[in-house]
Amino acid sequence: MAKESLSIIIPAYNEEKGIDATITKLKVMNKDYEIIVIDDGSTDNTYQIAKETGVKIIRHPYNKGYGAALKTGVRAAEFSFTTTLTLAMVKEGYNLKYVPVKTFWRTGKSEVRPFRDGFRFILLILGTINLFSPLKIFLPIALILSIIGVIDILHGIICYRNISDPALLLVLSTILIFFFGLLAECRVYLLSKSYR
Repeated sequence: MAKESLSIIIPAYNEEKGIDATITKLKVMNKDYEIIVIDDGSTDNTYQIAKETGVKIIRHPYNKGYGAALKTGVRAAEFSFTTTLTLAMVKEGYNLKYVPVKTFWRTGKSEVRPFRDGFRFILLILGTINLFSPLKIFLPIALILSIIGVIDILHGIICYRNISDPALLLVLSTILIFFFGLLAECRVYLLSKSYR
């Protein structure tokens, strides 16, 4: 059986109490893993402790956040399959293999902020969907605007025997958004054909 390569990325910010134990447990599980620690501008001894373990370590000069630390790790990994690449492979019909990784409770405090990081996560998801299947974003928006526009047109005709300017603007916006979605979908199709 061929030797498998796997990169484990550990973003760390002020994790001096738990970084050594985490790395030690990962090394015991499998020695073939590439372990990369991203010290995200820690103000404690996280960097020094991680460096002493002998793993690959990258240091940010200041705290850039969890997402930036992950991106740094992915760029440094010898073998990395990011979420975007995984989605691309699934969409094109390639087979993927799930590699289970046992995780442990963290000892430090999470720096993830639900509102700030949640908004960024939603933008990332929308961007990823737009990258592979744009109509899944554009079509619902166009449908919602068209329903509102039709209701406004019917209301104007029934009540005032007139069509309001905002109603026409909604209908025109619907058409534009729908065609932008089709254009984006064509772009995805053409790009996927050119890479085959």
